[in-house]
Amino acid sequence: MIVDNARWSLLGVGLVACAASASSSPFETASELGSEPRRAPGVAVDPAAELPTAGAEARAQNGLVVLSAPRDVEAARAVVRRFFEIVVAGSPDAIDSLLSELAWIQLGPQGGRQRARQFWRSRLDQIDYQALAGQPLLRESELETYRAVYRQVNGVDAPPPISAGWTFCDPSAERAKAMARRYIGGYYQTVLDHYQFAGDHLGKTKGYEYYGKMTEKIAEYGTDRVVDYLVNLQVAGTPEQCYERILDINRRTGNSHYVGVFSYAGMPYDEAERNMRLFAAEVMPELHTLAPTPASAPPPVAAGAGQDVRALGF
Repeated sequence: MIVDNARWSLLGVGLVACAASASSSPFETASELGSEPRRAPGVAVDPAAELPTAGAEARAQNGLVVLSAPRDVEAARAVVRRFFEIVVAGSPDAIDSLLSELAWIQLGPQGGRQRARQFWRSRLDQIDYQALAGQPLLRESELETYRAVYRQVNGVDAPPPISAGWTFCDPSAERAKAMARRYIGGYYQTVLDHYQFAGDHLGKTKGYEYYGKMTEKIAEYGTDRVVDYLVNLQVAGTPEQCYERILDINRRTGNSHYVGVFSYAGMPYDEAERNMRLFAAEVMPELHTLAPTPASAPPPVAAGAGQDVRALGF
């Protein structure tokens, strides 16, 4: 009991000491604190930033700007339209009138940035956009241009392209040729019919000028010859011939993949399945052994070799 009484005596002394200390403390108690936020001494708190008033235009050097949505959407479209007109015309001086000297273009995730005027001047010097409407579907020089521009914009080398083609694979070369003309040619005939290439409307429709060139070729050479030209661009023949044709595409484009289309133009399902299974069994394993290769110029056409598929001038 003596020990317990001593403990109670010490506890009482401690409580009295705490009470005395609290009454003389210079700090406010929780019940005495005001409603204002508490901050550590020496901390400066900036006032909440107010957004600038939204406007139709602003200068980049002002820092934070707020642009209002255009009241006249056609005005915004006119700017975009003017931009593409300048690009097609290939006019660097006109670009300067449209783009601010303070405008920048981000060159890919890690490619830094470049002045917009400088970027488009350089691009217009490399590509003649106005002349593309009358050029072939594929020019080896265009691949080089694509790679150069891709490297300039993204800061890394361009990935190999992926090629696709309508495919008919058969053990018989004669049957493959006949079926390709029937089904691949039939597919292209539906395209010609759908777009009404026999008319002259495409050449007069903005954005479809290239198709107008095809209309001219049809009028000059006839539908059958144009369809033959398009069929000859695809992959058809025995497994060995299909493999060689895809190798030729690879030599021209340096593609990393080939995507085959095996069913088209109302081809019976069993024929499409046979076509695809033969290709998968005999052509695909050989393709899997290939590594992507850079594109090279196509070999010249030997005299007397017949009609070159490029001779129609697409």
